[in-house]
Amino acid sequence: MSAPDPWRDDPWLMQEHRRTMGRDRAEVPWGRCTAATLDPALRARVAALWRARAESERRSVAIFSTWAVDLVGARAEAPFLSLVARAAVDEVRHAELFEQLARCYGAAPAPPSDALPAMPDDPRVPLHWQASREALELSVIGEGFSLGLLQDLRAVARDPAVRAALAVVLGDESRHARVGWRWLAAQRDAPDADAQRAWLQEGLVPAFERFVDAVFGDLGEALGEAPDPAEVVLRAHGATSRARMASLFLELVHALWAPGLAALGFETAPLTRRYPRSP
Repeated sequence: MSAPDPWRDDPWLMQEHRRTMGRDRAEVPWGRCTAATLDPALRARVAALWRARAESERRSVAIFSTWAVDLVGARAEAPFLSLVARAAVDEVRHAELFEQLARCYGAAPAPPSDALPAMPDDPRVPLHWQASREALELSVIGEGFSLGLLQDLRAVARDPAVRAALAVVLGDESRHARVGWRWLAAQRDAPDADAQRAWLQEGLVPAFERFVDAVFGDLGEALGEAPDPAEVVLRAHGATSRARMASLFLELVHALWAPGLAALGFETAPLTRRYPRSP
């Protein structure tokens, strides 16, 4: 039996926490979750999936907070600071939503992981360059993929609680992705814009490779993953296959990232050669 959470009995703490999280959580119809329609084995798979997603969202709190610190050091204007600081709070909400979904599908209460994500760091470059690399890796790539994936998930999800939770997160992820593009666009007016772009260009493909390694491990293996007989059922509850995720990644390389980065002055041929269109 799990230990109680004493902080939940603190009225002021919970009131201020709910105020910070906003009204969106109340819009999720938890009582209409259809988890009980799944057989125990499939239900456990979905529970584990949402638990893993909750942990991923929690790690994003640390990443956005790191970006916010570097933006302060880069003398970023208030709109960038506010949006990135807000994003860290959004990720707390996402972690709570996904944790609640995990529990709806039968996951036992468990303490969150204390694992901290590692972000690339180079003390030899100015902080506004470092902030730009974080904009690329965290916002443009990471949140761009998340936005595309969540849109794909919601298009086929049928469970009312899952659909509502995804709608909340989708609204936030769109903003998280856009702020990174805006930061990179603003850096074109920096006095050292050409040198910064050359530095980012050198690390462009490695940034995507780090993302692929973290999400898929082996992209080719993910693309060739055998179909799951239960995939149609699982997708109704917010699950998807590695093969579908990998295919979506390749779609985004050619439909989103390559044209968007080219518009900012980057050479994207190395990226599209590294990740050709899915056959």
